[in-house]
Amino acid sequence: MNRHRWAIAGIISATLAIGCAEEDPVAAIAKANAAVAAQEDVVEVAEQLVITRQKEVIEAQENLAEAKGKVRTEESKLARLESEVDRGAMDTVLFRSVQKRLLDDAQLSQVAIVAGVEKGVVTLSGSVENSKLRDRAIEVAGGTKGVKSVQSRIAVSVSATTPAAK
Repeated sequence: MNRHRWAIAGIISATLAIGCAEEDPVAAIAKANAAVAAQEDVVEVAEQLVITRQKEVIEAQENLAEAKGKVRTEESKLARLESEVDRGAMDTVLFRSVQKRLLDDAQLSQVAIVAGVEKGVVTLSGSVENSKLRDRAIEVAGGTKGVKSVQSRIAVSVSATTPAAK
């Protein structure tokens, strides 16, 4: 870099010396050297500004990368929360659908069966008179679109089918 400056200074000095034939060549060279020195100061200040700006750019890039990382983290959290909301909404829809199908089924319309739904898994509870009604309830719930599986906690009440003792 220094050789480059001196070469430029030499060219400027020679040009000024030739162009200013009326002036003393030594004085013209001294004047040109002073101009070059002044320009070198300007170049040095400009180089410092460039270095400062480069540091600012690097810092801004690091801040941007950090912000992008935070955005990705928050987007991931949002997607997870949306999934949970969707799953909760889906469970609500499944609950209503299973309950409606159980109530609408001719064999089960007079039976008290309650359905619970969590993450697509239906849990049936209640009491029925025989295993055929329990199996029918499991079949109806399992046939509902979106149900992953059915767990039965339905009790078969033998006393409802046993004739009363006399």
